[in-house]
Amino acid sequence: MANTKELPGLDRTDDIKKGAAQVLKFSRFKFDCRKGALRAALIGNTYAETHAGDYIDPLVRLHVTRADQADSRAEWIFDAVIGLTLNRFNAEELAHLFAFETLLPQGSPRPNAR
Repeated sequence: MANTKELPGLDRTDDIKKGAAQVLKFSRFKFDCRKGALRAALIGNTYAETHAGDYIDPLVRLHVTRADQADSRAEWIFDAVIGLTLNRFNAEELAHLFAFETLLPQGSPRPNAR
């Protein structure tokens, strides 16, 4: 197995950890956006294959709430994880913005969206 520093895209564990921490930090601003227009996504050139099960997949469907407000709504930490080879969307409007299959000629391999 390759050293994690040699792996592509979102398979670099140090990049996953740093990216997830930044997205979590940014996601808290969604509560103060009256229009609900802020989205947070972790983006890399390829989706994690080696470390998806341990690092990405357990985080994808997590919500964050404000502890200081009992009636606080839940927000996705990751509205999307975009890796060009596989994309995960919690916010459907992002799926339309990152519809890479529309950019590829017919018959080309297509990124898989879940």
